[in-house]
This record gives sequence, C-alpha cells and structure tokens, in this order.
Amino acid sequence: MFDRVELRADPEIPFTDCLETLYPNLRRRSSPTENYKGMLDLRGFGLEALLFIRCRFGATNKIVFRGAAKMTLRQMAAGAAGVFDCDPYGLRLARLDPALDIPGISMEWVRSHVRVARKRCLKEIGGTAKNPGQTLYFGRGGDSIRLYDKRLEQMRKYERLMRKLGPESLPSFEDFSGIPTGLPVVRIERQMRVGRIPPQLDTLGSLEQNISKFNPFAAIVIHRGGKPEPKDDDYSIRKYMEGKGFRQTILERGLANTRALLNARTGGNASRKMRQLSDFLPPDPVGLSPLNLFEMFQESIGRQISVSAAPDEALEGQTAAVGGTRSEM
Repeated sequence: MFDRVELRADPEIPFTDCLETLYPNLRRRSSPTENYKGMLDLRGFGLEALLFIRCRFGATNKIVFRGAAKMTLRQMAAGAAGVFDCDPYGLRLARLDPALDIPGISMEWVRSHVRVARKRCLKEIGGTAKNPGQTLYFGRGGDSIRLYDKRLEQMRKYERLMRKLGPESLPSFEDFSGIPTGLPVVRIERQMRVGRIPPQLDTLGSLEQNISKFNPFAAIVIHRGGKPEPKDDDYSIRKYMEGKGFRQTILERGLANTRALLNARTGGNASRKMRQLSDFLPPDPVGLSPLNLFEMFQESIGRQISVSAAPDEALEGQTAAVGGTRSEM
C-alpha cells in the first residue's frame, strides 16, 4: 500500500478558481509551519488532505493526502486537480511511503532475522517494560526503512479513543483495526523524500505506470531461522561453542548489530561467517513460509492502482468539492 503520498507544485502552477474563492475562509484556519508559510486543512471542504502554501526554500506548494492507504491513485489525482490547475499526473512527488503489513510474525522475530543492506545507520526504540512497542529504523535522511508492531500501534489508538468516547461507543478492536484478536502484525514502511525518489516514480503518472515493476523493499534481507536445538555431537566443540555464542548475541543485540560486529572483527567477512553458523540462527516459528515481500507488496497496492477502483462519477464529485478553473493565489 501507499501509506503516505505528498505531491508538490512549482510556484508557477496556479490554484483553481474554486480554491481561491474558498481561500478567505480557509486562511482563518491556516497556520505557518517550520518550512511553509501556511498550512490549510481541506477536510471541511470535501477533501481528505492538507495543503502547504509557499515553501520557505523554493516557494513550492504541497498537498498531503490524509489516509492515503484508503485512497486510490485516481482519487488522489482528482483531489490534486481540485487544488492545482494543471494535469495532476504531472505533479512531482515530494514524499512516498510504500508500506506492507505482515501478519503472523512478531518484532522479536524481525529483530533476530531481518537486516537492510547498505544501511549503516540502525536505531532501535522501545522494547522495554515501560515502552514495549519496539521500532527499528534503518537508514536516515531522505530514504529510510521502519519496522514496527502494527497491532500494538492500533491498540494504543483504540485505547485513546475508548478513553475519549467510552467503550459503549466503539466497535470491537478487531472491527476497529481489521486485525484478528491475538494475531501479531508487523508493518514495514519505506520513506522516500525529494532527491531520493527514483526517477521512474517521480511523478504521480509515472508512479501509476511503473510501480508494478519497482520493489521498494529490495534491500531488506530476511535470514531463515536455524535449527531449534543444534546438537553438540554434530559439530566440532569449537564450532558448537562459537555457534551458541552467535545465537545468544543475536538474541541480545539483534541480527543487524551482530552482523556489523562480525564485519568489524573479521575484516568484512560477516557474510561468510554467518553462512558457516547458519544452523545457530534463532529458529523460525513453526509453519512460517518464506516471505516474498515484493509479491506481497504488489498484492497490497492492487486496489490503489486499479483503474476500476474509483468510477469516473466519484472522481468528478471529489474534484468538484474543491476544484474549478485557473486562478492565481
């Protein structure tokens, strides 16, 4: 799925007449941000989006779709056409967050079996008694990957809403989140910003055309688990003791940190050493099938890129909610 989509418009691209007409009412509700002179919430005018006016570092404007995971690309195009008087498919992406939910695995398994190639920066948050929601960040700047416990995130949202509205006003957690009770779910998100978005995806039109051939999670490496209980009779005593220490270090530090340690101590031969000790990797859960992230991602975006997902009549109605003809703001 596309969890977040932001489109930017150059300063010479005008706003629509309809937005200009609404602007006096919108402006009273706007507020400046660190990077933009104003931010307008368009939800009250029929569009689930935020409009950022005049970037302080280039005068560009930006539209950010709220709840992008529930929208199709055609709906985003229609929303953008209601704000900017141009072909929305020619607008450039300011940010793109491809995401994927994987049911049936936990963050403990992810920490001990997953790494990201060519990402030296690793940050871990949580995983303590006070903050059990562990999150892993690989990379930094304009291109990074985040993995976290989606079920726990939804549970926290559900509990906040329950405190605000009361339990009698809410559906069950399963209906609220779409996650079956007791099922662990891990969310993988890749965040790409301006300058790090691949050229084949740099506009809304090219995103729709080329996303089926692009694997946003190609750098993620998943190591299959080792034997549940390696037997000392099957190995030399040196390899057995080395393997037991290897497994314990992974459980304590995580796979990515353990591999970085091996690289530092073996002159860059971590891959060879991990192959030698693969039997001692922490075991997989019983019944876990190999994960093909690219295939799973393609399935997850099927509805969002489907031409038939949003009928033209619905798109016209969404465009009309804010749209119009040429005007300058």
